[in-house]
Amino acid sequence: DDRAARERAVAACERDIEELDALIDASLTLARLDMGALRAAPQAGDLAALLAQEATSFSPLLDRKALATDLRLPVAVPFDARLLPYAVRNGLRNAARHARERIVLCAWIEPATSEWPAQVCIAVDDDGPGVPAEQRDAVFAPCKRLEEKSARAGRGYGLGLAIVRRVAEAHGGRALMEASPLGGARLRICWPAQTAEMPGGTDHP
Repeated sequence: DDRAARERAVAACERDIEELDALIDASLTLARLDMGALRAAPQAGDLAALLAQEATSFSPLLDRKALATDLRLPVAVPFDARLLPYAVRNGLRNAARHARERIVLCAWIEPATSEWPAQVCIAVDDDGPGVPAEQRDAVFAPCKRLEEKSARAGRGYGLGLAIVRRVAEAHGGRALMEASPLGGARLRICWPAQTAEMPGGTDHP
């Protein structure tokens, strides 16, 4: 009969439903990627515009944390405009969960080396606690979450970074966790630049 208590109960139910919906969506996305039901079909396009749009859309969810972009890309690079946003959004969510104050979304063309052809690279940097070197590969395992003592430790399902790696692999590339220039973690996604026009003198941001 208590109206305030009833409204709190309804709000709690709505939060639970939203969490279940997010978990189901992440689980189905990962399953489709694992089964090959979602296949990448990269086409030349304006990746910088897509990343800028994703950053703008994500900004209201940052809980007063600052999100900057540093996008150094040619006009057209190969990517799958349907699949890649899954990786970008999950990368930004992961950074927002761990960042203290700052997140930077970067993109550039990495020149060819003796080991790798020219690569399209996206990085999401944060100024959080970072990931120990010995655990950087393990974070991409489904349902794997690092132990944390902060209040943020109870958030997430351990599927976001697994989705990021699957999307990178679907592009013929890889996803890596590294140390960030901001002092926290850097999530880096790279895949072959293929026939995209290489900009002259493009350096790592």
